[in-house]
Amino acid sequence: MNTAIDDITETPPLTSLEALGQAAECLKILAHPHRLRMIQMLLRDRYTVGELAQACEIPSHMAS
Repeated sequence: MNTAIDDITETPPLTSLEALGQAAECLKILAHPHRLRMIQMLLRDRYTVGELAQACEIPSHMAS
C-alpha cells in the first residue's frame, strides 16, 4: 500500500547525465564573481545596468 509517508521517504530518481551536463554548462557560464554578484543583487531588487556595473566595479558595457 502506498501511503503519504511512503511518498515522502522514497528516494527521488537520479537526474539524467544529459540534464546534469546542461546544468554544468549553465553553471560554468555563471562562474565569475561579477556575474554572481549581479545575480545576488537581482534576487533582492531591481537595478539598472549602471548600478550593477558600479557594484561590480566594471564598465557599464560589461554589465549589460
